[in-house]
Amino acid sequence: LHRTQKTAAGNREIIKEIKQLLELIRFKIQTEIKKNMENHWEKIVKKIDHRDPNKFFPVINKYSIVHAIHKLLTDVISHIDQDLIGATLIDLEKAFDTVWLHGLIYILIIITNNFPEHLIGTIWSIIT
Repeated sequence: LHRTQKTAAGNREIIKEIKQLLELIRFKIQTEIKKNMENHWEKIVKKIDHRDPNKFFPVINKYSIVHAIHKLLTDVISHIDQDLIGATLIDLEKAFDTVWLHGLIYILIIITNNFPEHLIGTIWSIIT
């Protein structure tokens, strides 16, 4: 859906809700990354022998799934703002095989008190 004058008002509202949801998820992921990195570095700093320069700069795993999701959401939101995105398709085959589905929905409800029920229904219908 392109946000043009021809786009129905209902579709614009759906796009707006999806963008808000993506921004909320991105914020939560960003908060978790920051918290985890602070905890990670706090533990690393305690273990480092500051007299040995080779141990002073530990290697960071920059390719975690959380960082990948954060990058994806940042790119999608940026493209929505520029009217450059028509759809974002993600192959979810086997993605939820090891996920506790009821727990996932519970977490989505807990993230925000006013999580749109129709989006929960849509997510539930996709993953079950």
